[in-house]
Amino acid sequence: MLLELFALAAAAAAETDRTIVVDGLPTVHLSLAGYDLGQDEDVRNIKKRIRSAANRVCIRGRGTSLYLERVACVRSAVTDGDQQLNKLLGRHHPGSPLAASISISFPGK
Repeated sequence: MLLELFALAAAAAAETDRTIVVDGLPTVHLSLAGYDLGQDEDVRNIKKRIRSAANRVCIRGRGTSLYLERVACVRSAVTDGDQQLNKLLGRHHPGSPLAASISISFPGK
């Protein structure tokens, strides 16, 4: 039951991620409060949120050239988000509370 409640809390947190504009670029800040980086399932859920945010900030039109641009954008944004997560994984002490966020932005010019 506790695991189910935690899964609901994580899903609710994912739904509150909002796209904002920072320095003229669409950005999503992913709060990691409530996640335990020592738990593989939590890390997988964070990675899913990173990919979802990358897809949201990289939405731009239709057509073949725009599609290819979008694919490159998503890859770049996911890579950046994964790098931010890896830095947190390297610094986080298991069992300690996590007060961090990851910012996913449309890749700069």
